[in-house]
Amino acid sequence: DTVTHMGFGVTLSALCLVLFGMSARLGMASDAYYWYVGLTILWALLQSASIPCGVKIMGGWFNRDRGTVFGLWATNGVVGNLLGLGITSAVAAIPGASFTMMLILPGALMAAVGVAQLSFLAEGPYSAKNDAEDHGPPPDLLQTLAIPGVMSYAGTYALVKTVDTSIFF
Repeated sequence: DTVTHMGFGVTLSALCLVLFGMSARLGMASDAYYWYVGLTILWALLQSASIPCGVKIMGGWFNRDRGTVFGLWATNGVVGNLLGLGITSAVAAIPGASFTMMLILPGALMAAVGVAQLSFLAEGPYSAKNDAEDHGPPPDLLQTLAIPGVMSYAGTYALVKTVDTSIFF
C-alpha cells in the first residue's frame, strides 16, 4: 500500500532526525563518525523510499495531470525546507534552548505528520487503472531518462541536495 509505505518512511525518517538530536544524550561522542554517517545513509534511504509514493499519491488527487503534480511536488520541497528552517529558528530563539532541541522538535513534528498520513491519507479518487487506460502503460526507466531535461534536472537536484546535506555537517 502506497500510503502505508510513505507513512512509515516519513515516520522512520523523523526518528532518524530525532536520533541526530539525541546523539549526545545517548552517549555518542562528537567524533562518532560512523554513527553519523550510518544514520545519514539510513535517513537518505528512508526519504528516497517515500518520494515516489508521494508523487503517486499526489497524482491520485490531480487526475494524473503530470505538470500539476510535479509542479506541486517541486514546491513542496521548498516549502518544507522553509518551514523546517522557521521552526528551527524559532526554537533557537528560545532562551536556554539547546542544539539538540533544534533537531528533536522538527523530528517530532515530522513524526506526527507521518502518523497522520498513516491514519487519514487516502490515495485519491483516481485509480492507476484509469490512468493506464487514458495514457497507455507508463514508460520504463530508459524511456524516462531519454526525456529531454530529465537527466540535467536530476543531476542539478542531486548537486543541490549534496550541498544542502554537506552544510548540515
